[in-house]
Amino acid sequence: MAALHDVQGNMLHSGTMLHSLQENASLAAVGVGASLEALRDALRAELLEGHGGCTAHMLTAFGGSERCLERFLVARKHNVEEAAAAFRATAVFRREELLDTEGDGAFEPSAEIKERVGALWPGAYCGFSVDHCPVQLFRFGGLDVGALMEQATEAEFRLYYLWWMERSLALQAEGGARAAAAAMASATAECGSGAPSSSSPSSPMRGMIEVYDCAGLSVATLTLRAGHTGLLLLKRVLSIGQLHYPENLRLALFINAPLGFASLWALVSSVLSERTVAKIEIRRDDGAEVCPRRRSLNASGRPSLAARPRRRPGWRP
Repeated sequence: MAALHDVQGNMLHSGTMLHSLQENASLAAVGVGASLEALRDALRAELLEGHGGCTAHMLTAFGGSERCLERFLVARKHNVEEAAAAFRATAVFRREELLDTEGDGAFEPSAEIKERVGALWPGAYCGFSVDHCPVQLFRFGGLDVGALMEQATEAEFRLYYLWWMERSLALQAEGGARAAAAAMASATAECGSGAPSSSSPSSPMRGMIEVYDCAGLSVATLTLRAGHTGLLLLKRVLSIGQLHYPENLRLALFINAPLGFASLWALVSSVLSERTVAKIEIRRDDGAEVCPRRRSLNASGRPSLAARPRRRPGWRP
């Protein structure tokens, strides 16, 4: 438990965290630059011809027009036709799910569903990294798929998961705004008494930092609890993130992976893209090796962010 506390307090909030993963995630930079600008223009033209069907709300949710198009292009390896098809499919999906509807009829699970399903959901958002990326922690040891199936329908779980993913987009936007404000403050400070530049430094959304703690997870127990039906339910619902939330992940780390985790990972990774898998590292230890404690401490010796996951009823540490 002490080791997990160190991971939460020091690894999650480090601007230099997961150094080895940053090398794997360098693929995310491929195509960024002049060529990406040309690809965005091509995608824009393709969508105009075929009536992309998206709303201003969708573009905003995915970080603005430029970042939204970039997400779909990068996720589809810069294939304009495939990116356009994925974009249109997501626009239709969001329209059907009312994700871009505002005012009366807007998407919002009931408070009762949030409380009931949330009590069994092992995830928590826990602040931002030093470089302003949102961080979420999942404790897989607290996941009881059997109980989830007993207390919620697949439709209710799906609603909760969509709400969770929409929150991740909102937090990425907040992180981008924080980074832009920090860059502006730094630029103003460098100018001294001179007037800062009239153009605000841009800081696009870069995705989530996700830590998956497998402490207490037994693959055999999870399989027994969930059964084949439960694992298929998880696969169906969680695949929504891969299909309709492209480039949502910046870095991911699985820690305290138990023996036999490879078989479970084979099922989960089957719904993930090659790019997503490249951003993931699985470790048997608590992850401290990839993030030395000294890197994430401020001058007082305390973690650079004090945010902690809030324990909720139903969580099993």
